[in-house]
Amino acid sequence: MLTIERTVRVTAPPERILGLVGDVTNLPGLYPSALQVTDVRPLPTGGHHCHFSYALGGRVVEGDADTIELVGNRKLVDRLTGGVDGVLEWAVRPHNGTTEVGLRLAYVPARDVLARIGEPELRSRNEHEAESVLASLKALLER
Repeated sequence: MLTIERTVRVTAPPERILGLVGDVTNLPGLYPSALQVTDVRPLPTGGHHCHFSYALGGRVVEGDADTIELVGNRKLVDRLTGGVDGVLEWAVRPHNGTTEVGLRLAYVPARDVLARIGEPELRSRNEHEAESVLASLKALLER
């Protein structure tokens, strides 16, 4: 299991942050490696389902994301299945007039990707991607 965790502070309320990342149609604009999000639909328990394609380790990975946990304006967790199996978690916490945004990705990398580029390189790419996502989110929210 590969786990990447990053945080950033933004000047925006938690509901605006989770509203932005909870609308999966925004994700290709936030994630540099996200190619497409389709089959977007709400789930009866809240959250969403979507199908995604993502550039990972020199190949296109496709999968599905389904919200498995939604805690008010504090937390959103999606289960990833298909070409990537794991969880993507967004957590927000107000802090002294700003909001701390946490992004956590934990997944089992595809064996062919690991064989091609190795775990250290894959980890480095994922860490860079997480930092880019949070920087994009901060820039978008603080315009």
